[in-house]
Amino acid sequence: MDPITKKQILEIINQIPTSGEGGLKSFIENNDITLDEMKEAGLDASKIKELDTINDAEREAEIKEEEVRKIKVDIENECQKIKDNKYSVGQIKKLINDNSLSKEDLFNHVGMEENHYQRIKNYNKRPTEFHEWEDIPDIQKNRTDIYFLGQPGSGKSCILASLFHHANEDGLIIENQINPVGNKYRLQLADEIQFGVLPDSTIADAQRGVNYIPIDLAEDIDDNGIAKNIHPLNFVEMSGEFFNDTLDPKKGLSSMNARGFLENNNKKLIFFVLDYQQHMERKQGSSGSASQGSKFQNSLALLDQFGTLAKTDGIYILISKSDLFPKGVDKNEYAKDFIKNNYKGFYNNCKMLANKYNNNFDLTFFPYSLGEVVYKNLLTRFDHQPPNDLLKFICNNSFVQGKSKSWF
Repeated sequence: MDPITKKQILEIINQIPTSGEGGLKSFIENNDITLDEMKEAGLDASKIKELDTINDAEREAEIKEEEVRKIKVDIENECQKIKDNKYSVGQIKKLINDNSLSKEDLFNHVGMEENHYQRIKNYNKRPTEFHEWEDIPDIQKNRTDIYFLGQPGSGKSCILASLFHHANEDGLIIENQINPVGNKYRLQLADEIQFGVLPDSTIADAQRGVNYIPIDLAEDIDDNGIAKNIHPLNFVEMSGEFFNDTLDPKKGLSSMNARGFLENNNKKLIFFVLDYQQHMERKQGSSGSASQGSKFQNSLALLDQFGTLAKTDGIYILISKSDLFPKGVDKNEYAKDFIKNNYKGFYNNCKMLANKYNNNFDLTFFPYSLGEVVYKNLLTRFDHQPPNDLLKFICNNSFVQGKSKSWF
């Protein structure tokens, strides 16, 4: 703007509107005339107030626009994490309850189905109870002890849940009141998987403790209520943190008061649950903790030290999340080769200990998948085959009540 035009405008400054084309606001924005120059020319206080109001409104609009942009980015980031299976059902439900994500967000950005949304929204997680060894009832004699060992998140609780759910559906569990707390945990696991949500192992494993579940498992019960081949079983599950303690020389299993469980005369089946997904993530450099193989080898040495392996009829290596195996492979053969190639130390120690006890126990590899899962732990299709096969393994290698052939 030339000086003459500028002077003419300043002379009639109070006659010019504050906004719109050719208004005072436009002169300031175009750097033609500053607000201070207008004030020196005698700009009315009312005009100054109008300009301040316009500026405040624009700043507020900019702030809101930035907030909306950030919220949109946050929503998109959270939805992407859901799509990438970073969040469990419980975590997604929290995002819904906190109003961080709406139903429309989940439908539009994640592609979530109505049925899945309703199941997540209506899911209520009950607390998982783990206990110290000394706080649970003495293990019952004349039964087969079944141990599940694995690090946090390996899938122990999920596998147990699938076993109990499958056995419940077939009506093969004969109830007892030996350990009511263990019964409560068993029913909780079965209920959750029936609802379609896998146990959130990260919650359970955050606690340090043990669960002991004694059940009587029948191979069949006819229409007259006559049970065939009843197997008295003691399921013992250690939390992942409890399992991790085996590497601590100050703790191990001995300091956990576990000898009463490990050194009794019951025959035993030992299940090591190896997480295939954790293995692959660690292979890509995403984990700095001790490997699963190191913990398995150490636990195996402790079981040998306690004399547990002398009473063991089977060591099972369950490879959880086997649905992540390469497509088209024979899962049983792949599982065996996978252990031999990636956990050779653990595998060789198992074989050497089997020889030490005159091949008293079998070493079995078992790929295990629960079915089709979305959003980390929402089960959309339950696969009955793995729990059915595993229960058959257990029945074939466990004590049968009333049989003349006894292990005791």
